Amino acid sequence: MIILDTNVISEAMQPRPAEAVIRWLRFAPGEELFTTAITEAEMRYGGGNRPKAKRRELEEIVGRIFAVRFAGRILPFDSQAAKAFPRILVDMQRDSRSHSRGDAQIAAIAVSVGAVVATRDIEDFERAGVEIINPWTA
Repeated sequence: MIILDTNVISEAMQPRPAEAVIRWLRFAPGEELFTTAITEAEMRYGGGNRPKAKRRELEEIVGRIFAVRFAGRILPFDSQAAKAFPRILVDMQRDSRSHSRGDAQIAAIAVSVGAVVATRDIEDFERAGVEIINPWTA
């Protein structure tokens, strides 16, 4: 199971996405690709800062991505993930490095289900003890 982080899905939506990411997505085993409710929330929030016309367009695109492409493949932040979360966030915060509660939640979900995370945010996820794949360099 591979969990796509927000930055991977967002990159694929760009007008000119990184070729390496698109190539990785094309050859990744589709049945193993999942995402999280955290990423869905981040993607839906991302459209909220746009002008009304662009916001509506982005809301439709994001809605289709999660309703169609990831139908049945959106992992929740559940009780098992909540148990892993505190240690992961503390590990991410160690040495005053930057951290994101959203990334810590995604990492906790990955730990709780034994998944790999596809992301560009290598350092934080590695610090949390999560196996990663970087589609920009894979």
